[in-house]
Amino acid sequence: MLRDQIILALLLLVNLGPAVRADPYRGAGDPLAQPTAIVLDHGKVVLVPHAQYFARIELDGGKDFRPGRNNDFTGQRARFGSRVELFGFTTLFVQLQDVRRWGEERDTLADYSADGIDLHQAWAELRAPSLGLRARVGRQEWAYDGHRLIGNVPWTLQARSFDGLQLALERPRERLHLLWAKLREPDQGRTEPTQQSEGDLLALWGNSTRFAALQPRSTCSTIATACSGATGSRPAPTSRAVPWRA
Repeated sequence: MLRDQIILALLLLVNLGPAVRADPYRGAGDPLAQPTAIVLDHGKVVLVPHAQYFARIELDGGKDFRPGRNNDFTGQRARFGSRVELFGFTTLFVQLQDVRRWGEERDTLADYSADGIDLHQAWAELRAPSLGLRARVGRQEWAYDGHRLIGNVPWTLQARSFDGLQLALERPRERLHLLWAKLREPDQGRTEPTQQSEGDLLALWGNSTRFAALQPRSTCSTIATACSGATGSRPAPTSRAVPWRA
């Protein structure tokens, strides 16, 4: 008898330090609020620690209603990082992440390689508040238009981050972001050709509230992307325009 697919997710989320802000212009998990901060040198240096633990139990009774494909496991994500604010116009942020399934280490004593630890984010940011300019370089999360265009996929345990550059012009009624990321680097030690060619992401995103009267409770948003080095037969996206959104 075929079993119906059963997916049961039990979520346990513990956040220590800055809470997650619902900001469509930054990656979810980017600790910008600072309820817990260490202030040094009369406010010139601000240290904000950040920690998170996330565990999920998944009971999958077989995909496509086919028996014998059960996949039950418990996964977890642990993060620890810190943000440093310097002199009001410079920010440094580092975030370590460990993602694993319970029991994947076959020997609790002999396996100590820590394969699941990764540098999830590490970036530096410079700001010119009077001009509304901001530049962020390094490994960082991006999320635009409710993760429909570019997102950090927070539902997955590992989430997503990009190695690249974000240039932003932010005014009270307009926002313009230029994004570049290195998606894929070809193998330097191989002489024979491979399908894993070099890949880059280049995107321009804009948002304005000046034309909100044309459609109530709406903003105008558009993004154009260009990717190089598509793998296999899948064509590389050249452009994408997003119309008015509610």
